[in-house]
Amino acid sequence: MLKIENINKIVGLEYGRYKINSVKDFSESYSFAVLDTDDMRYFRIDLMKKRGDSGLFQLRYSPSRYFCLMDEIIKNKKWLVQEMIELVVKYRKPI
Repeated sequence: MLKIENINKIVGLEYGRYKINSVKDFSESYSFAVLDTDDMRYFRIDLMKKRGDSGLFQLRYSPSRYFCLMDEIIKNKKWLVQEMIELVVKYRKPI
């Protein structure tokens, strides 16, 4: 089971024109809705623990594409938001 302390505090954080609109807690992951405030479009980014014994996390930005994160980024919510927004800007796949 994946449990990250105070993950709900990320809702409402903004980075440029993007805002974290919601977070859903699943047993093995978190799903974030990222709002592009200019276009009013939503993007989905999932956060999950990397399989295996390592302490790394992954951001999933499409069904088969992942970006690995270090534990320090998970602890700093601003860094986590920045990583999510950079994936949205680079791949731009609205839900």
